[in-house]
Amino acid sequence: MMDAQPMKRGLTDFFSSYRKRFVVALIAVNLSGCAVVGGEGGQSGFVGPHIIIPYLAAAVVVTPIVIPIMAGQTVVEKTERKKQEAVKALAPQVRDYLKTACEKDERLFIKSGIDLNEGILVLNNRGNALLPLLELAPKEVYFKEIQYGYAIPWDDDNSLEKTWWWAVDKEPPSEALEQKFFIETGKGKYIQRARKAFWEQAGLRERVLKDSLQAKAWRDKGWSKAKILEEYEVYTSGLTRFDLPVDAPSARYALSIEDISTLEDRAHWVARGRITLMERNTGETVAEYVGFQANLKPWEQFKTPSRHWHYFSSSYQLCPSADSYSVMLPIFLRTVEKGARETVPNFKELLTEKKR
Repeated sequence: MMDAQPMKRGLTDFFSSYRKRFVVALIAVNLSGCAVVGGEGGQSGFVGPHIIIPYLAAAVVVTPIVIPIMAGQTVVEKTERKKQEAVKALAPQVRDYLKTACEKDERLFIKSGIDLNEGILVLNNRGNALLPLLELAPKEVYFKEIQYGYAIPWDDDNSLEKTWWWAVDKEPPSEALEQKFFIETGKGKYIQRARKAFWEQAGLRERVLKDSLQAKAWRDKGWSKAKILEEYEVYTSGLTRFDLPVDAPSARYALSIEDISTLEDRAHWVARGRITLMERNTGETVAEYVGFQANLKPWEQFKTPSRHWHYFSSSYQLCPSADSYSVMLPIFLRTVEKGARETVPNFKELLTEKKR
């Protein structure tokens, strides 16, 4: 690391010499009484010291401020580049670590007799909080918050939505599951999610217009009751959903996504995640998948930080058995349904969409 004191002395000496030159220039201008400049039509003209001196004085004042800033920016940029290069040099090790972790620790367990039509509660375990792992991470780490604080990308804001779309896109469609699809929105707070057609058939139209999260958002915008009703009537799509707050979800199963990374995982820019399906009454795990995802280009996220790892396809890599983290939940649930009806001799065949 550069010694701060010699650097400071060097800058002081540098600016001291410049001050001396400006003082000499000021004296020269003052003695001469004028300066020659270009005039109109190419003719020469004269500018007195009352114009030149203020400019030179300003230069004397500003130079010691501007040059250190520029010098400091250069030092910072060089340091950032060195750190980025150090992270880039880890890329081969990241791939090797991911390969070993997938071969050794990736796993899938499915118990027979699972009937997802008896309902699912999707748990929101962590919310938007950073991982506790961040507190245990080494202090001198570049991109520390991104590397140790952000959860595995499966556990993002869209995970709840992806589970819902899996439910309504099922073939054949399952009205039973739709009647028992719940999402945890906070500690002790839940919603029941269903399409408009379901709420209409259940005779809950007025309650949806009064209590649903969507209607509440419209009221927060200042919409009148008539406008809300008009907007509600526009929603004729079969996939349009409305969310009603509930006190006690009646779903049999709870679906959980957790980041269970170790410090060693994250030191190699690899995240370890677990998807769990459990019996709510007993707490028994009836299905579970543990897998990994590597962040191959973390430096790309430096100027666009978020709570998630960078998600362009060129910047991440999963275990070979998984297709894409963006469809991890739907694949897991389809695998559970298939595994619940037959033996699971090779989970990689079940997890890989193309082989199914």
